[in-house]
Amino acid sequence: MESCKVKELKDALCDLRKAHRLICSFQQRMLELAQFIKMKLDMPCLRIYKHFSDPVRNEKDIPSGMWAWDFLYSYQLEYDFEDKQYGQYKYAITLLQCVDTGYFDIEDNDKKNPDSFAAEEDSESKLVFYVNRIQNGSEWKQWYKRQELFDTKKYMCKDFKNKVIDYPENNEKVLLYSFPIERFIDEQSTIEAIQEFVKYCNAQLDLDIRLI
Repeated sequence: MESCKVKELKDALCDLRKAHRLICSFQQRMLELAQFIKMKLDMPCLRIYKHFSDPVRNEKDIPSGMWAWDFLYSYQLEYDFEDKQYGQYKYAITLLQCVDTGYFDIEDNDKKNPDSFAAEEDSESKLVFYVNRIQNGSEWKQWYKRQELFDTKKYMCKDFKNKVIDYPENNEKVLLYSFPIERFIDEQSTIEAIQEFVKYCNAQLDLDIRLI
């Protein structure tokens, strides 16, 4: 007869297998969504970067600073569509997947301790559009600092909606626009969400992005 501890562990491992299969299904859908958004915005590329923690590195010995989040790529994942030119400007668009705002919803907590995050029921799963616009002939400066915004709680928390940040010294602007992931439940609602983002983006950044 199985002990209670063994039974509890077997049940937990079964839940773990279900969770991995659910994450696989979710991530496949998110990849397809990113590809669809890239196509509708007529952007040139799709690159993917991991955020929130470091990527796993193929080294002989595991670095002492590694922690569990390093192995979980989908928590905060970036889909980079690269840049295009419009008139006197160049603009770059990237899409950030944040599957759990729990860490960002509470001050003075610990990334390594999920028990310090906001409860799952009180958190949200979000997609955040990031747009960087510069003048032709200028260098991308804020683009290479976007990780700082992706780590900033006021921009990644559940209640954040949108923001335009002006950097006049370089005639550069950054726009952030956030949606709950459930806004992208099907193709029609996805198109409506993209149209909402594009309308705001064009008005704020003096662009003429159009869906195809």
